[in-house]
Amino acid sequence: MGAKEDPPLPDFYLSPGVGVSCLHFIQGILNQDWLLAGLVSGDILVYNCTTWKLVHATQVFLQGVLWIGSSEGIIVCQGRFESLKVLEITQKQEEDVHDAINSPDGVKRICLKEKAVFCIAHEGFCKGFLDLAKDFLIFAPSSCSSILVSKLKDTFIRPVSTLRAEVVFPEAKFGALTAFSKLRYSSYKNKVQIK
Repeated sequence: MGAKEDPPLPDFYLSPGVGVSCLHFIQGILNQDWLLAGLVSGDILVYNCTTWKLVHATQVFLQGVLWIGSSEGIIVCQGRFESLKVLEITQKQEEDVHDAINSPDGVKRICLKEKAVFCIAHEGFCKGFLDLAKDFLIFAPSSCSSILVSKLKDTFIRPVSTLRAEVVFPEAKFGALTAFSKLRYSSYKNKVQIK
């Protein structure tokens, strides 16, 4: 056994300064791995996973980031009481970007570029997700107790379905949606019906 190593210094730890509402890891975009931190302040911070340095910070929402999802450099995020946004992670020359922080090479900068905004507001703290099995599907909480399923194509979304429990069960009372998740059903041979 070798000599016992000292733990890393405190400045190694990532400290955004305000509450973190969500984290999202992006692998292999721009030949690098990235950690995105959504904050309760509405900011999204981008960290380089090699150096763990902050390489970009931008305010995307005013009232907090609910969730972040991504595929191939396209980032989907939703703000509390606000909207759903589609962003793109890009690398720009230093003179092209004003609010980005220097990347480790000092020549190019990472930035999040807003591609589209959709009025899908959620009143609670429920997180959505992306399903990329066949299409680029977005499952986003909307209003108080609904889930909007949409297909993303370029900078447009096409609604696929809106899931509303109060429509299926009109006699029941429902509160705010707090959580939902994907269920892997591809291994089932028969469809399951709930009666």
